[in-house]
Amino acid sequence: MADTWESPFRTTRINPTTFLIVEDDKYAEHPFIYVKVHPTEPVLLLSDTGCNAPRVEENLLVTLRRYLEYAPIAANNDKPLNPGPNFRSYVIICTHCHYDHIGGIEQFVENNREPTMIVASLNGRSFIEDDLPKHSLCKYLNIPTPGYHVSVWAGDLAKLDWKPSGAGRSSTRRELGIIILNTPGHTPDELAWYDVSERHLYVGDTFYEEGEDGMAIIFPKEGNWIDFMASLTKMLRFVQISNGDRELLTQSLSNDNEDLVADANHILELTGNNTRQQNDNGWVILPPRVKVGCGHQTSSVDGEEIIQAVQALFWNIIKGEVPVSRSEEIRGEVHDIWREEGDDVRFSVRAPRRLCEEARKEFCL
Repeated sequence: MADTWESPFRTTRINPTTFLIVEDDKYAEHPFIYVKVHPTEPVLLLSDTGCNAPRVEENLLVTLRRYLEYAPIAANNDKPLNPGPNFRSYVIICTHCHYDHIGGIEQFVENNREPTMIVASLNGRSFIEDDLPKHSLCKYLNIPTPGYHVSVWAGDLAKLDWKPSGAGRSSTRRELGIIILNTPGHTPDELAWYDVSERHLYVGDTFYEEGEDGMAIIFPKEGNWIDFMASLTKMLRFVQISNGDRELLTQSLSNDNEDLVADANHILELTGNNTRQQNDNGWVILPPRVKVGCGHQTSSVDGEEIIQAVQALFWNIIKGEVPVSRSEEIRGEVHDIWREEGDDVRFSVRAPRRLCEEARKEFCL
């Protein structure tokens, strides 16, 4: 059976515990919402909540929450992702505070059976708290800014845990097998999260392929390419160590820099240190390579390869080796669009020209 509900959402499964929901919204953002049905805890983990603005007005009554709780999903044996009467608790990871990622969040905090746990980047706390209408971009679309309270300001490489509603103060918090990375660049509050058991890293709007919508990697005025390049390096290192890159591990663990050694050991510990095993015949068994899922267009690709490709693209842009295809003024500032030439273009970028100039100066290119 197909998803028969008339709704702005379509759902596919991307790994044993995780589903991808794509919203057909009136802004043509088509945000990716990831839903993990936790295998050991009564938790439904959401990565962002979309726009809450269907392109077809007749679908206004089908909110994301109603869809999760009542719509039969073909990829889930024709059952809803969070069926009653024993509904799972909601844990929402906000990859960043733009309108197309927090638009549906209020429906999970109003008239709730129990509190929803909302997670955001500790690095971007002031960005979220200081002027959410502006920083969410709701102000510029003339739409109401969603109201919500962040439960957990997650620091870099923080393990995510959860405590059941009604549990006493002495009750032990339960680890969810999720690691948070603070990855500023697209916005100051951008974060990524890693699912340890599925070996899948979700990076929000840090990058994505053009895809079927021909979508550029977009930076607002509040972006920063210096931070962005550092975040790409951090994510690549995390993925390579998780993949069991022997050369990188050897370099890291034999390095004179104590912080680098401690960081490598910490990543190994967080990700289970399951780099290589042997079977009974002595064959080396490699773990599956880490996959990456993005906030738009790209849901499951090899993590190391795509991060390296994005790094190469941005270094080429900063060095002036990628042409500007056109320019436009947005929010009173000139934005350029960079797109490599050719028929098989994988990425394009739209950002304030200033961000590129600042990075060029910082990196002396």
